[in-house]
Amino acid sequence: MTLPSMGLAPLLLALTLPLLGVSFPSYVPKVPNGPRLAPLGCGHFGHDNCAAGGPTNSFGRAFAAAGRRWTVGLCQADSDGD
Repeated sequence: MTLPSMGLAPLLLALTLPLLGVSFPSYVPKVPNGPRLAPLGCGHFGHDNCAAGGPTNSFGRAFAAAGRRWTVGLCQADSDGD
């Protein structure tokens, strides 16, 4: 590796890491009771860790499959298991 390419690697890593845990606050009001969960520290309720995001859980995957909209089918699927 040359010196310039070694200097570029940390920059590329710094630019791509935030993409691994992106959340979309605009989805919160699209889900019933979503606005009630966010102030409780659960702003990422479609993720395994609702407080910090990360990989999507079964509800997050079902929400994505429903076109990221609240639908009758999504509601009836009870993918969050409650």
